[in-house]
Amino acid sequence: MINAKINRISNFLYGNSVQESIFNAFCYGLDHRIIQGGVEHKFGAVNKYLRNTAASTSDKETFLNIEKIRKEPDCIMLTPKNNVIELEIKCKHIEHIDEFLQRTYNRTEIDNVCRYHSTARFLYVDIEQRKLASLSCLLPMVKECQYDNWYHPWTWIEGLNNEQEYNVWANEFIFEPIKKAAEKIVHKTSKVVSK
Repeated sequence: MINAKINRISNFLYGNSVQESIFNAFCYGLDHRIIQGGVEHKFGAVNKYLRNTAASTSDKETFLNIEKIRKEPDCIMLTPKNNVIELEIKCKHIEHIDEFLQRTYNRTEIDNVCRYHSTARFLYVDIEQRKLASLSCLLPMVKECQYDNWYHPWTWIEGLNNEQEYNVWANEFIFEPIKKAAEKIVHKTSKVVSK
């Protein structure tokens, strides 16, 4: 049985791998520039300290400052047309937008990031379904306002003009490389002898 610590670490490594594939896809597939953010990259050495301090402090200013740091989006993207996007990347099962937005956990997560970063964009990556979906903090979190972000990612991803271009890009730069990397990891680790 996998202990909780190993499970937490493996979840982090999985999410990090997907996040890196997204960075790669935007950089090398669409010529975007990425400035990595997020607490894992900018504050990795003190991330645990910040979490523990936030949980134990009675000082409101300290708590709010730590929460702002912890909710910082994963990257800032500079597009070829000089647009700037704050992107928060999440590995999630992509379902109908109504169902997704009705889930308390999802709404809390969205509200917490949007509270501190009102221009952030969430990018949800569903490896199993080979889909991307998005929500923008700039718009109300309702189906009518977020429909194209959720169901038609090529409408907001600069450099993609239609669904066909999106499918080629997503498969070539995201889903197939992740699949191949997973196969390599399984192949290499299957040779490891447990001691």
